[in-house]
Amino acid sequence: MREWCFRIYLYENEELVYEDDDERWALYDSDKFHDFFPDGYRSMSGNHSEDGHYTVSWYRKSRERGDTVVPAGFCIIEDGSVSTTVEIDGVSKAEIANDGTVALFRESNQFLVFNSYGEEIFRESFESNVMMVNISQDGEYAALCTAHPDNAVHMFEPRSGQYLGRVENTGQGVIQYMDFTYDSGKKKLRTYNSTPNIRDDVHPNRREPMAEISVKPQFDITEVDGIGVISDSSDGIWHHIPEDEVQGVEGRLRIPGVTLQSSCDKQISLIDSHLIYNDVDEALDESIDFCKQCQESVAVYPDEKVERTPKDRVGR
Repeated sequence: MREWCFRIYLYENEELVYEDDDERWALYDSDKFHDFFPDGYRSMSGNHSEDGHYTVSWYRKSRERGDTVVPAGFCIIEDGSVSTTVEIDGVSKAEIANDGTVALFRESNQFLVFNSYGEEIFRESFESNVMMVNISQDGEYAALCTAHPDNAVHMFEPRSGQYLGRVENTGQGVIQYMDFTYDSGKKKLRTYNSTPNIRDDVHPNRREPMAEISVKPQFDITEVDGIGVISDSSDGIWHHIPEDEVQGVEGRLRIPGVTLQSSCDKQISLIDSHLIYNDVDEALDESIDFCKQCQESVAVYPDEKVERTPKDRVGR
């Protein structure tokens, strides 16, 4: 689990930096960013990219100081110096990728993504409270989780504006933290019911992921009926068996003599099969690959961008 967030101090001159080994700080150009730093100094919440090249820092509420307004918003810090500032109210949490792409959510339950130049490239609103956002280290994928009543994870390709789908939270409690990881070359999103580094006495079980979600949807489940079968635990893939093959044997799959033909023409003995998904919908939430020959047979492709409409989104 990565660090939750930290406090960062921004100065116009390195001579003003307080010498403290634990203090995180960055510099800004007072001529270029005077309006964002009218006091000559700011303390903000921050998060860094995986490689440490970028940092995003944010301030939730604007404030008045005499005739001067200190604006709310965020700034992108590149190699210790502010490169971009954006004035926007109500930023609750922000994350930044290795390429400087920023994902954030606001108190109004808006989810936004900006490029490294501070230009907005994606915006979406939700009815339920947004609890957390994260972005993959390459900036290719972004995710957010909502609380009740939706209580789900929503996945996006922010650069293209593509919505990848929604997965309900099946863990115990509301999701408090998420992070992207790579496992055997596959990108996954892990969810947790506690935040990292927030308390030393958190039970070790709560430091383990509640769930691992495959980032890229494997296929469009609205077009496929039948069941999914992992015939052998060693091959790491599941096969599609069409609905007409399953008719008449559902509920009696694991009995001797029941052999069905998959969409890739593989004869599968179900009594010896490793795992059976009685509904293809169940297989979508797993991190196991779908047989490529089965995909081709049913004309469903994992790279096809299929627009799905989540029940909690309210539009841009």
